[in-house]
Amino acid sequence: MLLKQVVGGTGPVIGTPIAQLDEAGIEHRLRAIPCIADVEVYHGLDGIVHVNATQREPVLRVINADGSGFYIDKNGFTMPLSTEFTARVPVFTGQLNEPYFNSAPVDVKTLRDSSGTVDRSKAMYRLSQVLGKDPLWSALFQQVVVDADGGFELIPSVGMVRVRIGNGEQAKERLEKLREYYAQGIPQADWRRYSAIDLRFKDQVVCTKRTSL
Repeated sequence: MLLKQVVGGTGPVIGTPIAQLDEAGIEHRLRAIPCIADVEVYHGLDGIVHVNATQREPVLRVINADGSGFYIDKNGFTMPLSTEFTARVPVFTGQLNEPYFNSAPVDVKTLRDSSGTVDRSKAMYRLSQVLGKDPLWSALFQQVVVDADGGFELIPSVGMVRVRIGNGEQAKERLEKLREYYAQGIPQADWRRYSAIDLRFKDQVVCTKRTSL
């Protein structure tokens, strides 16, 4: 439906001679749609207009403290939320006030900001890359809470033990410690006793006991 509206907005298509069809205008309007990564419009010898559009793929969702939010796609560019669907991607919540730029997609990997807000977006994107490339982590962690200092706490989809990994700079290495700890520790411990696993310390895995079961 959206494609028909955009194409139709440049003028009538059906019945228009190929030589008079504004293919560049159609392509330009399609490129302006935030969820489209790339598009090619051309006609064949049969007189049929072909529209090849590549949809952008979100890899994480940001929900700011005030309830506003946006996606970041697999290439690190911001994209708006959709009223038509909700992507099944990790959700980052907590003490966030990340700016969203409505005018055009913005590459969070290149942004700089003295307040550190856009650096949070960049760090969240990097962490999403680490989680998404590992089948275990991508299945286990679907929510990440960000504290006021930019530290990440991973919320597992099963169980109640939260995982603290710091600001994400050593996420891959720290999660490898967790993998080893899971392999060695799960058969020997009652995980209901613990509320959190802290991976921020060198060569250590620190567990916090619950105050009550």
